[in-house]
Amino acid sequence: MLRYNIDTTDYDVKIAFFNSGMENVAPQINSSSADIIEKNLIKNTPVKTGVLRGSIIKQVEKTSAVVMTTAGYGKFVDQDTKPHRIFGRPFLRFVINGTVFFRRFVDHPGTKGQQFKAKTVNESRDEINNSIVKIYKELTGSR
Repeated sequence: MLRYNIDTTDYDVKIAFFNSGMENVAPQINSSSADIIEKNLIKNTPVKTGVLRGSIIKQVEKTSAVVMTTAGYGKFVDQDTKPHRIFGRPFLRFVINGTVFFRRFVDHPGTKGQQFKAKTVNESRDEINNSIVKIYKELTGSR
């Protein structure tokens, strides 16, 4: 959860700003925040083939923004997986030490997630807060 502290020394100006300008502020905050998260997500996404990193997209609307990966396996790289069985359709093909194997299924041991999304959120928090303060100051002429 993000928390914002607002200095109330010149509260009349700030209240007037929020009452009259939120429709102008929200899109700027959404766009700026999405840019920051996208930049950090690209930096933190692990690269094996580049497909996962290349699948990162950003969608910014007036009152919302989404930054995500479109690769179907992104959450399995990010989060821990438990041991599970993988089935081929009809077979799985893999190579071990130069030998090709075909199997109808394999028992996968599970993986430790790389937590790149949580790392991105943590790294982005202060930068987003600073961006909001900057946008506020630009729109109100505050110092």
